[in-house]
Amino acid sequence: MCYSIFEPASKKILSTQTPPENRLLVFNLRYAAINLGAFVGPLLSQLFNMKMTLFPYVFLGILYILYGISTRFFFRDLPGIEASAPQKAKYSPHVFKLLLQDHVFLLLLAGMSFSFFGYSQLNATVSQYLANTSSLTNGIQLYLTLLSANALIILIVQFAMLRWISNWNPFNVVLLSNILISISFLSFLFHTSYIVPLIFILLFSLGELLIGARFDTLVDELASESAKGLYFGCSEFVKIGTIGGPILGTFLLNQFGFQSRFSVFGLICLICITGSGLISLSKFKHQRNIFNK
Repeated sequence: MCYSIFEPASKKILSTQTPPENRLLVFNLRYAAINLGAFVGPLLSQLFNMKMTLFPYVFLGILYILYGISTRFFFRDLPGIEASAPQKAKYSPHVFKLLLQDHVFLLLLAGMSFSFFGYSQLNATVSQYLANTSSLTNGIQLYLTLLSANALIILIVQFAMLRWISNWNPFNVVLLSNILISISFLSFLFHTSYIVPLIFILLFSLGELLIGARFDTLVDELASESAKGLYFGCSEFVKIGTIGGPILGTFLLNQFGFQSRFSVFGLICLICITGSGLISLSKFKHQRNIFNK
């Protein structure tokens, strides 16, 4: 509940307090900070051998509490926060009706939910597969290494990639992200060795990077100034994919077994890449709307 409220609220603040020409950079700085934590966390887990203990959860809870308290001081001097607060009338039934008629945005959310379906497999299906497959020793250690490698790859190439894609059509960026995440699972179809997880995490990380680099700013660009919070809030519906992903991934592992790589990861790839068609349709409708104007 905290996450679902805090995420759209923080994105709206970033949008309203940042000049349009700097929003892409600011959203990516936020994403870089997230991945810095994602890089350090698994390393600390390995360094202190945090197995079968509740200490990491207690430590994490304390950090969240301190973080929540600190936001009161971070935001107290921001101009416009108090002035923009009493604007509840903007979110009338009329605004929600306009949102439901925004087929570009709705198709984008539907397509991105499949990308998040694929993204969720790293913490669900892939972790179970590496921990239980008989052909890889110490799969848990390998998985923790992949988590750190995932964040490290993103941190290393993020701003070079951002510079490269800055002039791309944002729909093409999120479309490529879906394709990269989808095909990353095909690496598991080959003979299982340590090189396979490395190929997977490289393709997967690049796909995740493109989502983090462009999805939030694309939502920002599609939303009108008076509906930023509504659009950022509704953009969290893509997390439906993160709900269905672990459920279906675990079901496939139970149904076919940990040795049935073709059935499990082949189906995950096919499901995930369905999002590419929806994102392409969203792009087509967006271009048609611009042309009609």
